[in-house]
Amino acid sequence: MPSSGVLSAAFLEHAPPASPARGALELEAELRARVDAGAAAWTGFALDPVRFVRHLAERSGDALPALERSPDLYLACACMEGLPAALQAFGHAFRRDIGRAIARTDSSSSFLDELMQVVAMKLFVKTEERPPAIAEYSGRASLRGWLATVARRAALNLRRGKANQAHAELTSGVKQVGVAAGPDLALLKARYKEEFETSIRAAWAGLPEVDRSLLLLHLVNQVTLPQLATMNKVSRATITRRLAAAREALVEATRRDLVERLNVSPSEYESLVALLQSQLEVSILHVFGPAASAK
Repeated sequence: MPSSGVLSAAFLEHAPPASPARGALELEAELRARVDAGAAAWTGFALDPVRFVRHLAERSGDALPALERSPDLYLACACMEGLPAALQAFGHAFRRDIGRAIARTDSSSSFLDELMQVVAMKLFVKTEERPPAIAEYSGRASLRGWLATVARRAALNLRRGKANQAHAELTSGVKQVGVAAGPDLALLKARYKEEFETSIRAAWAGLPEVDRSLLLLHLVNQVTLPQLATMNKVSRATITRRLAAAREALVEATRRDLVERLNVSPSEYESLVALLQSQLEVSILHVFGPAASAK
């Protein structure tokens, strides 16, 4: 713990002008109590006390945040700092609460997995336009209650996106390829349309949840590679390899399913594989709906 007076000095430097006046000793004691409460609640990581006090000062309006909110604010501050152990503790502490909060929207574990990544991106990833949303948490309510509101809104947006795609025709995207696909491929797609769609759905359902989540976040939600890397605490090269592997796994599973059910000539087979490879991303966009979240 810093020497006497350091915490109060840091607080006063960053507190708003309207912050009520206190005696130095009284303020120092109140700040130390909040640092101690936060550190005691989260023993898996260490947060610089001065950094935490600055965080409190910036959220102190006309009153110092209540002592009982110290653990919540301590965790929020550590997550803003990007401490890996804090981010991990956040997921462990609130996954069940977030699941209960969005149960009426979708109670499946696959939806919750996807939502947790969406919420993590919103809360902890800063962009050029805005800081991470966790910075908005001021401690006026419990972090658990605040998160429930964030999660419900995110779940409704996620489900609405799925519903908008629910009745979209699942195609391989030949319409978007146009003349470039050639008349032979277009005829082949028309001939095996139902089988093609069935195989993609079956292959998608068989993918691991983490692969489906990566593909959806990147291709549908347009989460960038750097953002995905930050969310998953890996390098950009690693997340690129994971996405490529997920895509290849989907192509291979779809190909196997097609081969098992179709009796095609070698030339038709090669054309189908080429069509599948070139139009997989478009197919995923159409799959994105209730069928994409395999229950």
